[in-house]
Amino acid sequence: MTREIYRDMLVNDVIPAIKAKWPQDQKHIPIRLQQDNAKPHVHEDDAEVLAAGCSDGWMMHPLNQPAQSPDLNCLDLGYFASIQTLQSKTHPRTTVDLIKEVKLAFEETTAVTLNKTFLSLQAVMEQNHEVWRQQQLQAQVGSHAQGQTTSRRYAADITTV
Repeated sequence: MTREIYRDMLVNDVIPAIKAKWPQDQKHIPIRLQQDNAKPHVHEDDAEVLAAGCSDGWMMHPLNQPAQSPDLNCLDLGYFASIQTLQSKTHPRTTVDLIKEVKLAFEETTAVTLNKTFLSLQAVMEQNHEVWRQQQLQAQVGSHAQGQTTSRRYAADITTV
């Protein structure tokens, strides 16, 4: 896969497929074409992709996910998992076969599946937030306890003088 092939696939396959499935009365809402920063992926300011994604009142643009964050990527949580499952059943041997199978998986993806994916993302985000909150509390307790020890030691030093 090269950047040129990837760009061509976005412009001629992915963006038109999204436009065909997306409710027309919501095309003014920004749509992010999330990528995982792989070398063949286009830059966020790629002129051809932006032209295709922003024509006729649409607002689609590429967006690179933060590095090392697969647990916060909707595609990894749902869509790519279903594609991998499909691929393991069909065993495509050529790029053309793989593209055909990915298109089939896209066509078979239902609103229920997408909703489950977003609910999974929400659960992961809630768990990440809880871990972060616990770390913040532990840091506060640790610094508070360390401060008391220092204060007591300082007070003991003063009284012995």
